[in-house]
Formats: sequence, C-alpha cells, structure tokens
Amino acid sequence: MRIIREVGTNVIEFLAQIEGFQKMLWEKRKFAVDVQYCVAARLIPGRLLSQVVECEAQWEAWRGLGCVAVDNSLFGGDDGPDARREFLERNPGLLLDTRHFEPQFVDYLLATLGDIDEKTDGLAIRSENWQALNLLGERYREALSCVYIDPPYNTAASAILYNTPIFRKGQREAVWQHQVSQHYGSETAIALRWGATDLMTYYARCKRVAVLSNWTDGVPISEIESSFTVNPFNRIRAGDIRGFAELARLHLAAAREIADVLLVDKGPSGKEIDTLLAQLEAGIPAGALDAPVPP
Repeated sequence: MRIIREVGTNVIEFLAQIEGFQKMLWEKRKFAVDVQYCVAARLIPGRLLSQVVECEAQWEAWRGLGCVAVDNSLFGGDDGPDARREFLERNPGLLLDTRHFEPQFVDYLLATLGDIDEKTDGLAIRSENWQALNLLGERYREALSCVYIDPPYNTAASAILYNTPIFRKGQREAVWQHQVSQHYGSETAIALRWGATDLMTYYARCKRVAVLSNWTDGVPISEIESSFTVNPFNRIRAGDIRGFAELARLHLAAAREIADVLLVDKGPSGKEIDTLLAQLEAGIPAGALDAPVPP
C-alpha cells in the first residue's frame, strides 16, 4: 500500500501539472482571427460603387443566398454594370459582405460610416462560448439580462467527465475527506487537493475515491447509492458509480504507462495493477477474482 500511495501521489501531481498548464492555455485571452462586416447597399459611398458592381465574388454570394436570380431575370436578362447599379439602387437593404473585398476597400468603407458601434445593429461571433462571453464582457457589461447558450450545460449533448452529484451547501460532503484519510492515509487526502479550484471540487474528488473504495470492496450498488446520497436532489446512482469506475480504469491504464517511465521497475507490479483494473470493472474484492465459478 505504501508503494501504491507513493505512485498515486506522483501520478496525481504529474497529471495536476498537465491540467494546470492546459487550464492556463484555455483561459488565455484568444485573438480575433478575422472580423468582417455586412453593410447595407444604401450606405456604400458612390466612389466605391463601381468596385461593388465589378466584384464577382459578392454577386455569386448574393445568387447563392437567393438575393439575385441565377438567370439574372431580375436584371431583365442583362447583367451589365448599369443593370447592377440599378439593382443596388432598387434594393438599398441588400447586405454587402466585406470578406469579398480588398482591405483598402474595407478600410475606406468603415471610415465613411463613422461610429461603427452606433450603426451596428447586429453582432455574430463564431467562437467557443466561454471565450466569446469574455470578449463581450467589457463592451456589454450590465447591458444583457439573459444569455442562452446551446447546447445546455452538462446534458447528454455536452457531457462533462466526472460530473459528481454533490450537495454544495454546508459541509455535509466534507466527510469523504476523512474517509479517504482513514482508508488510504493523509498523504493521499493531501494529494487530492492538488489543482482543486475550491473546496467542493476537492470534496467531489474525495467522494469519488470513497465510492470506488466501496465498489472495489464488493459493497452492493444499492448500499453505495444510499450511503453516498446526502440530499435527494443530488443522488448518487448506479450510472454514476459505474461511470467513476470506467473512467478510473482508463486513467489507471494511462498512469501505469507513465509510472513505468518515471519509476523504472520501482512501481507496483503489473499483476497488482491488473487486479485493480479487474476490481474496477467487476466491483468485487481482489480475493473474489480467483474464486471458483459454480457449474
């Protein structure tokens, strides 16, 4: 057990450093790689109109969107410059997309518009939700009353690994820390604190360890569900228990390879790890693995 604790502590610290670095990269403010504008035809200054008329990429985009008939029937069959100019005059709300034009055109167009923020009546951002909300924070602080993000948080559409049902009010979940200390020693309980962002994250880790301890000791699922449910709205269910066990098996298999590199034959034997992997899979004590199967 001492060797297992030492290996476990080393692996936890190693993985925590990786997670900390990944978190730092994740929270780093990202650059906007591209910014484009959609501008109504009525706002295009006269000196730029000829470039719009000649921009085939923009007219192809309008055809693709159904704004302009593919057969040019809206022009009376004529697709010449004069017909295009007349069409723009008759459709002042037609939106020009600046991505089809040269930077010099875009710079001049934006300069003629004046206050961009004042004249912008819509904003579309293609980004990861967390980064987009941080980007908008300063500009729209206290200006929004509701934000809807799809898919909803932590559903089947956006499942989060190790989502541990936990009651976040009070200290009722703190008991799992003491159970881990009693069963595996204070060093393991301390190691589980590494990288935890708050007490509830730490308690959730301890709770998973305590659940898996019961699971590998062969405690029936119904008893584990009852023992680890501290609030009827945050129940530990059979799916949670099996999910913890399966993810622990995956992490243990990866940690085994890391330990082989770091410890070079000083870690637990392959047989010990294979036994623990089998326990996690079956939910039975080590001694029961070799028990004869009745005919």
